[in-house]
Amino acid sequence: MAYTFEQVRAFAAVVEYGGMAQAARALHKHVSTVRDLITNLENETGLILFERKARSLSLTPQGRELYNHAKALLTEYRQFDQSVDSLLNDSPSRITLAVDESLRNFVTPELTKQMAETFSGMRIKVLIGDTLQIRGWLMTGAADVGFGYSTFHYPLEIFSQDIFEFVVKTVIGAQVDITGVSRREHLKQLPQIAYSFIADSGLRSRDVIGSQVMLANSPESMLAFVRAGLGFANLSEWHCRPYLEDGSVVELDLGENVNTWSADVLCRASEQALPHITQLMDLVKHSVKQ
Repeated sequence: MAYTFEQVRAFAAVVEYGGMAQAARALHKHVSTVRDLITNLENETGLILFERKARSLSLTPQGRELYNHAKALLTEYRQFDQSVDSLLNDSPSRITLAVDESLRNFVTPELTKQMAETFSGMRIKVLIGDTLQIRGWLMTGAADVGFGYSTFHYPLEIFSQDIFEFVVKTVIGAQVDITGVSRREHLKQLPQIAYSFIADSGLRSRDVIGSQVMLANSPESMLAFVRAGLGFANLSEWHCRPYLEDGSVVELDLGENVNTWSADVLCRASEQALPHITQLMDLVKHSVKQ
């Protein structure tokens, strides 16, 4: 078969715009040119693509089946064209977002859709890890943009932006006797479950105060330990809410101000002005604030 890209594009345009004249306007071609392209495509393939009526066209079953393949072919062509442009302009061909395990719920279908649309000519990758892994991936170039809990202090090579704060609750298993625990200093007598990154990143004095400390790198693991009665933990409100509602954990009322943590979006400082980096950082910030 000797069908051409122009024939396939004209076929898809007629389907999508609802007629020869409409497709011709969209493609900036004469109607007769579009008609010839469709006729030649039918001749080359041996298929009848449209049922022609006096004032309308409708896809035949063969045409409907071929249209699905035509869309895929045109998408591949656009991606090929964009890859060529990237190579000519020395632009990246791939982009990687690293997301904190504790914040993975913010990687919504809408965010991934926007990434696919914004970086349609690039290979997109999402890595899930803990807070320190994200920093390491950025430092080694394995990730371009990171989204994780704030550690407040970063190497000079890392650029950070604080994008939102969230409420943190101190919770403990419902079966644990908490009689007399009404102030923060009382927690020193209880075992604690804490994030590994807090103990490993110089933030231990901010959060770790329990008599005995068990470390975990995900909120799911921490909540499993808390629900088993192994100690208290400081966790985001959205992670705790289901278990507070079902009564398996309780919040410790310590008579203090609301405890808040923050989350940052990160990139290598040397790349913070690159268009694809700023675009991805803006997409993450927009997704979080919705």
